[in-house]
Amino acid sequence: MIVQNKNRSIIKSFWRSRNLFSKRFLVLILIVVFGLLLVVSQGYLSRHVVLTMENKKESDLYLPEPAYLAFISCGHEGLVADLVLAKALTYFGSHYYERHTFGFKHLKKLFFTAVEMDPMNRDAILLAGNILGNVDMRSAMEILKLGMFYHPQYWKFPEMMGFYYFFKLNNPLKAAQYYEMASRLPGHPPYVPSISGKLYEESGRYGEALRVLINFYTTAEDKRLKESFKQSILELEEKIKKRDFMLKATIIKVLDGVTVEFKRDASNPQFGFLKRVETYRVVGPVSRELKGGDGVEKLAGLLRRDYARFMLEGADVGLLFQRERDGSLKRDSEDRLMGSITMKNNLQFEPLSVDQKLLEPEELDRERIYSMVGKTVSIRFTVQKVEAIGKMIYFRAGSAYRSRFSAVIPVEYAVNFETVEPGSAGWFRGLEGKTIVVNGLAQIRGGEVQVTLYFPGQLKEFN
Repeated sequence: MIVQNKNRSIIKSFWRSRNLFSKRFLVLILIVVFGLLLVVSQGYLSRHVVLTMENKKESDLYLPEPAYLAFISCGHEGLVADLVLAKALTYFGSHYYERHTFGFKHLKKLFFTAVEMDPMNRDAILLAGNILGNVDMRSAMEILKLGMFYHPQYWKFPEMMGFYYFFKLNNPLKAAQYYEMASRLPGHPPYVPSISGKLYEESGRYGEALRVLINFYTTAEDKRLKESFKQSILELEEKIKKRDFMLKATIIKVLDGVTVEFKRDASNPQFGFLKRVETYRVVGPVSRELKGGDGVEKLAGLLRRDYARFMLEGADVGLLFQRERDGSLKRDSEDRLMGSITMKNNLQFEPLSVDQKLLEPEELDRERIYSMVGKTVSIRFTVQKVEAIGKMIYFRAGSAYRSRFSAVIPVEYAVNFETVEPGSAGWFRGLEGKTIVVNGLAQIRGGEVQVTLYFPGQLKEFN
């Protein structure tokens, strides 16, 4: 930079000593010469590109250092910078469709030279950052940081850094920090602090997210924006409250559709008073337990249990307890803790709501078979074979679905179907070759989709 400034002072002294005609003539000659050099070098580069499927090698490109370009520009650095930028765009554009295999080994030098020749051109830096982001992320970051150095009050450069960290480098925390940096600069749009808060939240940094949102809420003048950020702040405060009172745990056993046994995580010292294994009941709109009742109620309870096993057994979850007025954990008459369960995807577990109405049966569809999992379904299919294996009686679908779909009856429930020999395939073999309709919860066991049958109402011949 010192050499470049010295060269510029020499040029300016020389320039003042020339008359107007000589200046114009000299500038014209230099522009023509420099343009010819660019054209010749581009033609040379194009002729010497070796294209192979495995590797694309490029010829060398001669481009003087910025200090020397500044010397020969005679004070017109901006013009020369534009010519170099045009060269970079032509170079990238001519190989755009090969960008995933082409090396672009000269692109960084071209863009950095253009920026160093005219660092006040913000648009050139943004353009370079955008294009380099397609082929060389490290260089894109470098040139954006250069933009932040020369334009510390321009919000767009840190905002673009945040974009790259999130979408290209999968680092939401770093992205949040750059979006926050952009939110402190004049002229930024309202989405910048909002994104910063969301990314901090996604990274688990609720405190930082709240700080960003509160800062923007206090400085915003638009009433609609203030109301929007106020709502976001309230929601985040509620999440912080839940997080502080939520226990990390592992579900080790599902007892029924609403009751589980859990083992607490050692990383929650505030819950050290709990036993190593506790029983927990989910409370909510659908929270009835399986305790006797008629066949319909029993079936609903069994389906809820199967669904809870499918969703929760062995899963790491968060437990938010119901509390007494004094803040202690609430327990029911059977000494079970009560509350809600939050799964890893931040969705709250809801016990299965069983519709007592029979669903309209669907033909078994090979393409949609796995989309049924976790849902109550009514499926029509032709039984190819009935067989008893272990503790299950299997109704095998046609060969196209072999090892992909079965209806199953646990042996202990076979007596409900009035078989002659409880626990055997017995009477059920009379269904081989017939089309039946089964109703129940679709689950995956042993790599295949299964619907478990407990009561006769779940299995009917199709007329």
